Amino acid sequence: MIKNYLTSLWRYILRNRVFTVINVLGLIIGMTAFMLIAQYVFHELSYDKFWGNTDRVFRVQLDRYDKGELSTRWAAGCNGIGPDLKTDFPEVKQYVRMHGSSALLSHGDIFFKEDAVYYTSQDFFTVFKYPLISGEDSTALKGLNKIVLSKSMVKKYFGDENPMGKTIRINGKVEYIVTGVFEDLPENSHMKVDALLSFATYAKLVGRKSEAELNEWQWDGFLTYVLLNENADVKKLESKLPAFVIRKQGEALKNFNANMIFHLMPISDIHLDSDFIGEFKANGNRDTVYFFIYRCCADYYYCLD
Repeated sequence: MIKNYLTSLWRYILRNRVFTVINVLGLIIGMTAFMLIAQYVFHELSYDKFWGNTDRVFRVQLDRYDKGELSTRWAAGCNGIGPDLKTDFPEVKQYVRMHGSSALLSHGDIFFKEDAVYYTSQDFFTVFKYPLISGEDSTALKGLNKIVLSKSMVKKYFGDENPMGKTIRINGKVEYIVTGVFEDLPENSHMKVDALLSFATYAKLVGRKSEAELNEWQWDGFLTYVLLNENADVKKLESKLPAFVIRKQGEALKNFNANMIFHLMPISDIHLDSDFIGEFKANGNRDTVYFFIYRCCADYYYCLD
């Protein structure tokens, strides 16, 4: 029976060679397109799902208004919002603020210009729950002149040596002690970070006695993330922010006919929904992903037909 079916199939193919080739090629192209689109879609939708506190960490995004008109939209907004949110709202458990710094790093006779270097709060690894290979997550960024390196950065500057306790010089001036090592952030992260410097050091470099004195609301360029308590309602918290802005900065904003509106963006939404000033890197686009999902479904049904 099977032999007869195969014989009939072979005779059909021989009689309709061109038609058969066109159908097979169409099937191959359709299946290939389906698999490539599916791979792209799954990758885009996987961003920032690996953090330990993904569902509780939000980035504070800032819209600035001038004379009633939207003037700038910041991913890296005002300096003081993180500490003030932590002080005024019990829903906020911890915060992290980050400030980028392109720098010349050196160790011995090894020199490299690095772009993915950030000053950051000491609670970075406890907020994001990203494990350290070496060092203590609660103390690695605490105090002055501390640096935590990615695994690839350790390889670049120290080779196979243990970097812990050794020093990295930045811009030929300040020496930082290596207090931790972390796995390179995966590709599906909205962040691009190779080295983290203690924020207390930044405060000193700009003439402040402590991080607590870095509380300006008119100084932009600082990425701020908040970790909310488990039972916190993010929508309710966000609805309180306009009154909070008026209470903190109402008079100053009124004098300049300006306004500030803050939004709490889930970190898992940043890659597809964020295209503001101060992003770590170029992000994706949700509409594009949804279009490809539609195409993926269309190719799937085409293959079935």
